[in-house]
Amino acid sequence: MKLITEFAGHDRAFDLTTGAVMDLEQACGQVGIGAIYLRVARHEYFRNDIFQIIYRGLIGGGMDEIEAKRIVAERMDAEPLAKMVELALTILLAMMEGVQVADAAKSGDADGAPMDVGKILHSFVQAGIAPEQVRRMSYADFLNILRAAGRKPADEAPSEEEYKAILARFEDRK
Repeated sequence: MKLITEFAGHDRAFDLTTGAVMDLEQACGQVGIGAIYLRVARHEYFRNDIFQIIYRGLIGGGMDEIEAKRIVAERMDAEPLAKMVELALTILLAMMEGVQVADAAKSGDADGAPMDVGKILHSFVQAGIAPEQVRRMSYADFLNILRAAGRKPADEAPSEEEYKAILARFEDRK
């Protein structure tokens, strides 16, 4: 879900799309989004976690990467860290609002395992869906598609036939 809130003197859009989540997992030490969320919520985060969440959120919200990096770097030095942590947690919560709480425990990434981006993108490409489309997809929709096939994000990617069946079941539920 897109979040609009004041940051660096202006209302800004933040959105952790599927692509942003995948990038965030890589940037935060090859751990799953569930583990990143728990680190921030438990105040066991690294400074880079906070930077990456805000940075990736701004990019997902439509800001240019260079501008996002500049603004976040400036704010990380100018603002109290607690204020930045609060924003990072708010961004994570906005993204997770679309993910059912009961399903979140089934997603398999709370143990810290990141998604295998290559396998996942490959399975989407086999079904005729470009990686850019997957990266823009909401994280909740992405998880729901995987769950419709009875898979966890860290599982082996489905075959082309399995993926087409997943999409058909997902579309039927809309």
